[in-house]
Amino acid sequence: MSNDNNSGVLIAAIVGGAAGAIAALLLAPKSGRELRSDVYQTALDLQEKGERLFKNAMKKSELAVEETADLLDRAHALYGEAMESSARLMEQIKNSKTADKLTTSLSEDVLSDDQSKKEASTEAHDESKDESSNEKTQ
Repeated sequence: MSNDNNSGVLIAAIVGGAAGAIAALLLAPKSGRELRSDVYQTALDLQEKGERLFKNAMKKSELAVEETADLLDRAHALYGEAMESSARLMEQIKNSKTADKLTTSLSEDVLSDDQSKKEASTEAHDESKDESSNEKTQ
């Protein structure tokens, strides 16, 4: 925003200077030949200033385009990195859910196996008690 204000002030100064120079030439008591020479020289000076301003504006706009292109490239790179990171995170979450399901499933299998083993052990223990008690009674 301050660059816009600076360029506006610069343009106003040049236009004001040119108007003052023209007024001074026209109001000065000079011969026709001297006046034409001064007007011509002032026009050349204004043309040079205009060319310098134009070149300066072109350089600044080229720099702005380059900086914008660099920023765009960086934004694309950051976007790509963000997409890759989110894909990895989603895969981790998916794997985590799968792992949780497998853990839950395995835990249920282990618990049911443990329960079956306990029941089998209890039955075997009961049978062995029954056999022992039968042997004692006989």
